[in-house]
Amino acid sequence: TTGLPLSFATVALVAGPNSGQQVIAGQDGRYLFTGLTPANYHALIATQNGYSPAGQSAVAVVAGQTTVVDLELRNRTLPPG
Repeated sequence: TTGLPLSFATVALVAGPNSGQQVIAGQDGRYLFTGLTPANYHALIATQNGYSPAGQSAVAVVAGQTTVVDLELRNRTLPPG
């Protein structure tokens, strides 16, 4: 992991009332879901080729507020050969 933003990762909601929605992160690594139903049990996962997936569960979405979730994807280490 470099600690730098990862461009164009896919971020998907995998639990909660808006499960199934997905967005692509921008060049700066930021992503945005809009119009989510307020709930305390959203979960999301981020994926990108060459990286292990990263996720977060129990994400609370409150009406009228912005929820920030930073995810850290790590380089996938392949065995030699």
